[in-house]
Amino acid sequence: DTNLTWRTHITTKSAKASSMAGWILRTFITRDTQTMMLLYKSFVRSHLEYCCPLWSPHLQRDIIQIEAVQRSFTAKIHGLSELNYWDRLRRLSPYSLQRRRRGIPSS
Repeated sequence: DTNLTWRTHITTKSAKASSMAGWILRTFITRDTQTMMLLYKSFVRSHLEYCCPLWSPHLQRDIIQIEAVQRSFTAKIHGLSELNYWDRLRRLSPYSLQRRRRGIPSS
């Protein structure tokens, strides 16, 4: 980006992760919690976290854009759609992506 920001990169990474989440949801019939979280951690979260210490977002709009991918995916897991995002995270045990970027160990 000519302004020396990571906005374009964050948008591209979020779009790729969202695309992978869509692929998972179209390809796999199951919405079982364990299966979905394994697929999410393997195929989606890896796009959002690769080299994130280098480009870690600090602007609220970028953080919201990245979190939206996880928020959307977790809402489609069986039995969790009626919960809000933070309750889904408590039930599933992963941290928010923002918190993980701050150095909290992975789950």
